[in-house]
Amino acid sequence: MFELNYTFFGKDDCLYVKETVEEKELDYLFYCADHEHKTICFIKTNIICPKCGRKLQFNGKSKRNWNKKRIVKLQNYIHKKCNVLKKSSLAKYRDKHCCYTR
Repeated sequence: MFELNYTFFGKDDCLYVKETVEEKELDYLFYCADHEHKTICFIKTNIICPKCGRKLQFNGKSKRNWNKKRIVKLQNYIHKKCNVLKKSSLAKYRDKHCCYTR
């Protein structure tokens, strides 16, 4: 049995993609998102609070440029009790403060 790294039918007109998806799959996912008029939203795979071990809650999305051609979204997470904020990352695909993939 295998696990998919993306969800085609997410809410809010987004194609939800785990931040660990392989870069070779992203071309196909961008094609699917463009065809269905959806935006790709990267989500974290481990959404556990580092302080208490409970699950983090969704807290909106932030927009980022992908190779200065398209907009992608990053899912934000929060745990109010422990005051922990987390955000999904594009570090696997590009260097920090850079708009272009490696």
